[in-house]
Amino acid sequence: MKAAIFLGLIGIATGLLAILLSLGLLGSAPSSKPPENSWLGVVFGIAFLFAGISAIIQAVAARGYPTTAELPASSPTWLRSLHTLLGLCIIISLGTIFTWVAIGPGKRAFTGSGAIFGETVGRIAFGIGAMLCWVVLGVSVFTKLRRLVGRAKSESTPAAQ
Repeated sequence: MKAAIFLGLIGIATGLLAILLSLGLLGSAPSSKPPENSWLGVVFGIAFLFAGISAIIQAVAARGYPTTAELPASSPTWLRSLHTLLGLCIIISLGTIFTWVAIGPGKRAFTGSGAIFGETVGRIAFGIGAMLCWVVLGVSVFTKLRRLVGRAKSESTPAAQ
């Protein structure tokens, strides 16, 4: 449990650092040449911040390393809702970043072993990643709503006697 909380704190610190640098509150970030794109750093930071918070919630609620992505049923409803909301926001953050890289304005300079294929292939790869994020978001929202409606129906139906 201590390791999970420690990793969650690292995620929170990383997220806060990215947000503060992107907003110019800790000086300028090394890669802040185009300041109009500083919102990307904020979105990146939000993803790490929320992931860190979510990891800590999960470690504390599961009293150690969780075996599933869901919190235990004994957790308060508000905590399970917050955990779900954080997860959805992480997916939205990643989807936003991938979508911007894929179809946002300006030239992209991809580096690494895949860079030999050029900007178009890089944009296509990020576009595929963006589509996957949005599909995962849709499936997650659908699943959560379906569970919520099912739970509401079972609570409103009188028990058989």
